[in-house]
Amino acid sequence: SVVRMALEISRPKLGKAVGCHPNTVQNIENHSRVASLELANKLAQHFCCRVDDLINPPDKKRLKEITRAYHLKLAEANSEEAGAA
Repeated sequence: SVVRMALEISRPKLGKAVGCHPNTVQNIENHSRVASLELANKLAQHFCCRVDDLINPPDKKRLKEITRAYHLKLAEANSEEAGAA
């Protein structure tokens, strides 16, 4: 997907993060399979975007917003891990 590629997330890494097989991600991206509502919500939550951003590719401005939110989430998670160590 446009969002996955913009965030530089591999299909295997994404599949592991949302609990599905990398082939499922590929099939959804190739439109040979439709994501369940549950999986679509998990993908959107992981990407820090809306389900609509996965259905209708976001414009450059929206993609920058998503990228910023995603990287902030990663930074917060890394900060929490460092604090727990």
